[in-house]
Amino acid sequence: MTRTPAANPNPIFFGQYLLQAGIITEAQLQEALALQERHNQLLGELALSRGYLSEDQIQETTREQKLLDLPFGVIALRKNFLTPKQLDDLLFSQIVATTHIGEALVELGHLTASDLGRLLNAYNLHAEDRQRKIEAGLRSLPQSSVIVAGIEALHRTFLRFAHSPTTIAGLNKPPLTDLSWTFLVWLETIDGTWVAMATSLSERNALKIAAKLAVSEADVHCDLRCQGRNRLFFTIVKRYFVHLLNKQGIQVAQAGMRKGDIDASPRLSSTLPPEGRQDVRVQLVSPVGPIEARFFLSGWKQPVADAEP
Repeated sequence: MTRTPAANPNPIFFGQYLLQAGIITEAQLQEALALQERHNQLLGELALSRGYLSEDQIQETTREQKLLDLPFGVIALRKNFLTPKQLDDLLFSQIVATTHIGEALVELGHLTASDLGRLLNAYNLHAEDRQRKIEAGLRSLPQSSVIVAGIEALHRTFLRFAHSPTTIAGLNKPPLTDLSWTFLVWLETIDGTWVAMATSLSERNALKIAAKLAVSEADVHCDLRCQGRNRLFFTIVKRYFVHLLNKQGIQVAQAGMRKGDIDASPRLSSTLPPEGRQDVRVQLVSPVGPIEARFFLSGWKQPVADAEP
């Protein structure tokens, strides 16, 4: 019988939870993730297979989705590419056909159905506890609402365009190693306050982003073409960040994005000098690997608006 893993303090996905407990191997996890991706069709792929959309309509809808915070199906509906009945059919089929990582492991014979139920119960209890701790930690951060908006911008972009969910793994922990790709999003508000978010990725994450946003096969190799796909990705992160701050009533006067950390920009280094800024490090994880977002804030008033009462 497969044992129940001991509680682990790190917030991880179910597959990584099983991997760290030694219940499955890295090869088995990657095999299950590949099976899951093959089974879980995107709405556009499903619509193409059913003859509801042409490839040109899918490309046009995808291009517009990169500019708007709207689901693929909503955009296709607005453009009259899909009827409401067709969209309902696609969404129902997508839900029915969705394969979760545990189900993929059972299908491949790496777990039994009874073990899956027991392990999921243990994982969910652990996940609830770590979520409470993460939320308490977020509330204690300086300008937590701004930092949460940045994290949400990353999460939405990873989920929608890289098809990889993210979750917070730690706050203000020692920096992660082997994250060789860094992109900086910066914003200035009409009040003269500044925030910069430097996001560092592993090469695996950079390759996954490039593959999902690829225009041609050359885009998936991590050279200048791959950088171009990742620049597009973080331009979308910037748009989400501005949108989420605007929803909080924070008006952004200007925003930008560049490759590299804050020290690679003389202008931002002087605008946000180390002695006059708040510095917060947030570590995240996706099924592909670790991500680190470092926030630099200057000029924000205290106390924090959403601090715990």
